[in-house]
Amino acid sequence: MGDKALLIVSGHNELGGTGHKTGFWWEELVAPYYEFVQAGFEPVIATPRGGKPLADPRSDADALDDPDAVTLVKRFKADAQAMDKLAHTLPLAKVNPDDYRIVFLVGGHGAMWDLADNPEVARILRRMDQRGSVISAVCHGPAAFKGVTLDDGHHLLERRRVTGFSDVEEEQVGLSDIVPFSLEQTLRDSGARFSAAAPWQPHAVVDGNLVTGQNPMSSRRTAQEAISVARASGEGGVALGG
Repeated sequence: MGDKALLIVSGHNELGGTGHKTGFWWEELVAPYYEFVQAGFEPVIATPRGGKPLADPRSDADALDDPDAVTLVKRFKADAQAMDKLAHTLPLAKVNPDDYRIVFLVGGHGAMWDLADNPEVARILRRMDQRGSVISAVCHGPAAFKGVTLDDGHHLLERRRVTGFSDVEEEQVGLSDIVPFSLEQTLRDSGARFSAAAPWQPHAVVDGNLVTGQNPMSSRRTAQEAISVARASGEGGVALGG
């Protein structure tokens, strides 16, 4: 069996107290999924509790403007094997991080609630960082880094270059007062060196074994960079960024 890539997806679907639904963002799952398949990685989908997660309805094919994203979402929905993996996700408690070369934290606003400050996520990320495996995340996926400290007490992101959904983008979608915290500010407070491109432009940052993307448009590029880092590292891992 070839190398595996773990895609961690939110299982939370309530958008604060608004009465609206959220969840994971389709493009941020399907674009990396097929990049991993094409590169020869076996994708495994996991959620905090297992079972079938719900997607943010704003990210469905009929709500998207990007024709490439629409095509990928439709491809995934017509892919029986992919949809079966999504319907029967692996609970995080059953994830052995030593089984994976790459972890990819899928975004969508749901991640702000159930991937942040999640002890199982922290366990997986801490171990994968120790091994020099690739840790990657896109858009709101970096919320999973919140509160993740290493064995030496330092934050996972301390002095490391990262990106994620920016405060400007959050304001433009009208959810700055709905999300439980500012993702950008939380990443900065963790000691990370945060950067962002203009809103809604693809932007990915690589720092050693850490790869992050800014927004849904960055999903494919982030996965491609994660694959490149994994291939470059071979079996020995990569040196951490300073």
